[in-house]
Amino acid sequence: MPLSAGSIERAWSSFDFIHNRKRNRLTVACADTLISIFSNMKLVRRAAIQKVAEQQHDAIPWTWT
Repeated sequence: MPLSAGSIERAWSSFDFIHNRKRNRLTVACADTLISIFSNMKLVRRAAIQKVAEQQHDAIPWTWT
Protein backbone atom coordinates (compact mmCIF):
# COMPACT_ATOMS: atom_id res chain seq x y z
CA MET A 1 0.00 0.00 0.00
CA PRO A 2 1.54 3.31 -1.02
CA LEU A 3 1.93 5.97 1.60
CA SER A 4 0.42 9.38 1.05
CA ALA A 5 1.90 12.64 2.22
CA GLY A 6 -1.02 13.08 4.62
CA SER A 7 -0.40 9.79 6.41
CA ILE A 8 3.29 10.59 6.75
CA GLU A 9 2.49 14.05 8.13
CA ARG A 10 0.09 12.50 10.69
CA ALA A 11 2.79 10.04 11.74
CA TRP A 12 5.34 12.82 12.22
CA SER A 13 2.78 14.91 14.07
CA SER A 14 2.16 12.05 16.50
CA PHE A 15 5.90 11.52 16.92
CA ASP A 16 6.43 15.24 17.62
CA PHE A 17 3.63 15.16 20.18
CA ILE A 18 5.22 12.21 22.01
CA HIS A 19 8.89 13.11 21.62
CA ASN A 20 9.13 16.77 22.61
CA ARG A 21 11.62 18.80 24.66
CA LYS A 22 10.36 17.44 27.97
CA ARG A 23 10.58 13.85 26.76
CA ASN A 24 13.73 14.02 24.67
CA ARG A 25 15.41 11.25 26.69
CA LEU A 26 13.02 8.58 25.47
CA THR A 27 14.57 5.61 23.78
CA VAL A 28 13.40 4.72 20.29
CA ALA A 29 11.60 1.61 21.57
CA CYS A 30 9.79 3.55 24.28
CA ALA A 31 8.80 6.31 21.85
CA ASP A 32 7.49 3.70 19.38
CA THR A 33 5.43 2.08 22.12
CA LEU A 34 3.96 5.40 23.21
CA ILE A 35 3.15 6.35 19.61
CA SER A 36 1.37 3.01 19.12
CA ILE A 37 -0.68 3.55 22.27
CA PHE A 38 -1.47 7.14 21.29
CA SER A 39 -2.56 6.10 17.78
CA ASN A 40 -4.73 3.25 19.07
CA MET A 41 -6.39 5.56 21.61
CA LYS A 42 -7.22 7.99 18.80
CA LEU A 43 -8.78 5.17 16.76
CA VAL A 44 -10.85 3.95 19.71
CA ARG A 45 -12.01 7.49 20.50
CA ARG A 46 -13.00 8.08 16.86
CA ALA A 47 -14.94 4.80 16.76
CA ALA A 48 -16.77 5.69 19.99
CA ILE A 49 -17.72 9.12 18.64
CA GLN A 50 -19.03 7.55 15.41
CA LYS A 51 -21.03 5.00 17.38
CA VAL A 52 -22.68 7.72 19.48
CA ALA A 53 -23.42 9.75 16.35
CA GLU A 54 -25.05 6.73 14.71
CA GLN A 55 -27.16 6.06 17.79
CA GLN A 56 -28.32 9.66 17.88
CA HIS A 57 -29.07 9.56 14.17
CA ASP A 58 -31.17 6.41 14.61
CA ALA A 59 -33.11 8.01 17.45
CA ILE A 60 -34.66 10.63 15.17
CA PRO A 61 -38.34 9.77 14.63
CA TRP A 62 -39.33 9.87 11.00
CA THR A 63 -42.85 11.09 10.47
CA TRP A 64 -44.51 12.10 7.27
CA THR A 65 -46.93 15.01 7.44
